[in-house]
Amino acid sequence: MTVYRILSYIAIVLAGLLALVILPTFFVALANPALLLSVFMLVGVVLYSFSSFAFLLNGIDGQQPQ
Repeated sequence: MTVYRILSYIAIVLAGLLALVILPTFFVALANPALLLSVFMLVGVVLYSFSSFAFLLNGIDGQQPQ
């Protein structure tokens, strides 16, 4: 489980950097609508990374009584 946790922290850092790259790319894509598909796919990857990290912290690693 520790390997998965380490990889999750690495993935969340990469998703944060990708989010910073997506923001100016979105404004460029407004001028060229063909780029919007790739921008929305990257936004989906970032959202998935953040939500899976939140699930790891709250759902899997959370100490909830059974």
